[in-house]
Amino acid sequence: MEKLEKFNPQNWKDIDDILMQIKKPSKSAPESVTNSFPEEIKNGIAFITYDYGIDGVSIEMSKYAMSLQNFVFKNTEPQIHFIGGDFYQQADTIIKPEWKRFKLTGSNGWGKWENAFWYNQLFNEEMPQNSKKSDNLAKEIWKQAVSLSKRLGRYLAENNIHLLTPVNICSNPGNLALGLCIPLVTELMDLYVLNSNHDYYWEGGKPETEKKPDEMPGPRDHFFRNYENHDFFRFFEKLYPWNGTKWIQTNINKLQSDKLIEKYNFDPAKVYELATSISN
Repeated sequence: MEKLEKFNPQNWKDIDDILMQIKKPSKSAPESVTNSFPEEIKNGIAFITYDYGIDGVSIEMSKYAMSLQNFVFKNTEPQIHFIGGDFYQQADTIIKPEWKRFKLTGSNGWGKWENAFWYNQLFNEEMPQNSKKSDNLAKEIWKQAVSLSKRLGRYLAENNIHLLTPVNICSNPGNLALGLCIPLVTELMDLYVLNSNHDYYWEGGKPETEKKPDEMPGPRDHFFRNYENHDFFRFFEKLYPWNGTKWIQTNINKLQSDKLIEKYNFDPAKVYELATSISN
C-alpha cells in the first residue's frame, strides 16, 4: 500500500488514471482459476460491508459464510473474517464466535459516513466539472481511500487472506472512499474478489436528460445529480462495480447480470446470479 503515497491526484481524472495504472491486465490472471482458486482461499476468506446488525444483508452474509465454511473449511478450522465500519450488538446472533471481526473505522455508509457530510456533497449538491469544489472533493475522497486501503491491506496481509467478498458496497455507493479502496487494495495485492451485488445505484435512478416528459422522480436519481461532471461520473461508473481481472460478479437477478454484460461490457463468464435466502 506504500505505493499509494507516491500518487498525488488533483482531480477525478487523475484518480481514474491511477486506477488504470494499477489494474492488472487480463493476461495476468491464472489460465485455470478453478485449479488454483480453492487452495489459495483456504488460507483465509474475508467479507466486507458497511456494518453488521440483524438486517437482510448481514443475515445473507452469515449464510454465505456458513456455506463457505462447509465447503472450503470442511476438515479444518475456518479462517473466515468479517470486516466493517460497525458491529452492532444484534450481529452477535448471526456472526459465529469462531469467525473473526475487524472494525475498519471510516467505512460505514450513508448517514453513518461522517454524518452523511461527504455523501451529501457528492450526491445531493452541485459539483460542476472543473470546479474547485469538484477537485477538493476528489482529493478528500482519495485521502480517505488511501487511509482505508492501508489499514485494510495490512489486515488482509497479516491474516493471509486471498479472497475478499464485498457485499453491496461496490454496487450501492454509500461510501465512495470505501468503493475506491476495494479496487486499490485488491489490484495492488492481486487478490481474488467475489463481489456480491444486491442492488445498484441505477435501479430506480437515471439522469434528468434521460427522463421522459412527466416521468416521476426515482428513489436513486440523486446518484445522477452530478452526471454532467463527466470526469467524476466516468470514474464513478468504473467503480460500481469494478471490472477487475480476478473479480467475479454475483447478482440477485438476471436483469442485473444482463445489464452488466450488455451495457457495461462485463465478461459473461465472470457474471453470475446468486439468489438471496440460501437455506440453512
